[in-house]
Amino acid sequence: MMTEKVILDCDCSFDIPGCDVDDGLTIMYLLGAPTIDLVGVTLSQGNSDWAGVLGATRRLKDRLHLPFNYYFAPDTGEQPQLAASDFLVQTVNAHPHEITLLGTGGLTNIKRALVIDPLFLNKVKRVVLMGGNCFPLVINGHQVGELNFKIDPAAAQLIFASGVPLIIMNGHMTMEALFSRDFSQRLAAKLQATLPADRYQYFATAINDWMKLQEHDLDLPGFCNWDITTAVYLEHPEYFTSEQVYLASDQSAIAEAGRITLVDHSSRMITMPAHIKDFAAFNDLVYRRLLAGLQQD
Repeated sequence: MMTEKVILDCDCSFDIPGCDVDDGLTIMYLLGAPTIDLVGVTLSQGNSDWAGVLGATRRLKDRLHLPFNYYFAPDTGEQPQLAASDFLVQTVNAHPHEITLLGTGGLTNIKRALVIDPLFLNKVKRVVLMGGNCFPLVINGHQVGELNFKIDPAAAQLIFASGVPLIIMNGHMTMEALFSRDFSQRLAAKLQATLPADRYQYFATAINDWMKLQEHDLDLPGFCNWDITTAVYLEHPEYFTSEQVYLASDQSAIAEAGRITLVDHSSRMITMPAHIKDFAAFNDLVYRRLLAGLQQD
């Protein structure tokens, strides 16, 4: 079976109170996907600061016994053996045109990789990002902030301006990826019967705490599983609509609200799906991949 080499650049905050769990779920999904080779995870800021993301990722890996390697930046206050940006450059140069980058955080590591190797993105197979919006993002009357592209607007702008094949899963589309309470209960029932009790409790507590917060703050029957759409797209792009759009050369609005500026025509055409086309198939796949990813050993 052919596999796709993937690096996930993310701001995992899985068990941090008041922070999103979707980066952690994306790691689990990628580990459970038989057609994906998760080469490594690079850690950025976003949902939490650099140190918070590093701590959450360590706990996620250790508490759930997940088999992945992660790389961080000195911004955490710790000195890494191999910095995230160096890992990106070394890995892409070792496998030119074979690595797909998933970006679900602040993207600073990719910006720093371009400083080390200005041709870095020329050697990447493609980039799939979760982030941005084209107009204010409102859920049940509540305006929702953007916490990826606007964290490091210069990084996002560099990726936009490069010639790398680019897919953006924006906030409007990914809000359709509802991790509902019914879905959570179905998953929990299976995991409780198959995982050791300490692992199940760690996973269930983080999910339930975030779900309760989103139910209260956004009147949702669950939470938006934003980031996992990037992983699903790798396996099944047909689950999404396939709109192609043109990016404006001036993307300064990213700094204000993560706003992506589109034009009728430009030299930079990208893919930006507008909707999940087959939500039943999407949810079934997420269910199966999460189960597989959580039962690696």
